[in-house]
Amino acid sequence: MTVDAQIENCEAIPRSPEWYAQATFDSSLVAFRDNEGMEHRYMITPLDEIYANEPGDSYRLGTIPPEEREVRDTLLVAVALRQRVSWLDFWWSQFAKPTKAYRASLECFRKLHALCASSREYRAAFCRLSKSDQIDPGLCRELKRIVDICDRGQVA
Repeated sequence: MTVDAQIENCEAIPRSPEWYAQATFDSSLVAFRDNEGMEHRYMITPLDEIYANEPGDSYRLGTIPPEEREVRDTLLVAVALRQRVSWLDFWWSQFAKPTKAYRASLECFRKLHALCASSREYRAAFCRLSKSDQIDPGLCRELKRIVDICDRGQVA
């Protein structure tokens, strides 16, 4: 399957929760050592809403919870799908018939809403990512909005 087909499918890149659960979070794992040899972790528990130290794009398995890995993968696909929606696609979808690109993007963002509402661990992952300095501020606002919607119990 090509990357384009995987992105449009939105199910091939974010894998099943069981796949992510194979590498469980272990708070005793050291994320990295600084220049002075001090050990650092990204978080203490999977329910932390703020990183102790922010992970980058690559991290050691077990240093972040499987729920966060799933959110990161789903978010990657959602952003890629949103970028495929042109200005014309967006407006056509609002006033006429939703385009294929718009429907795919909307479905992936619905999956993000469902993930956030599914457990406290997923919600905490959204909170951590929404406070990240390494993520686009607009995307951070979108993640905060998703958390707010889920906290109010509304469905996207």
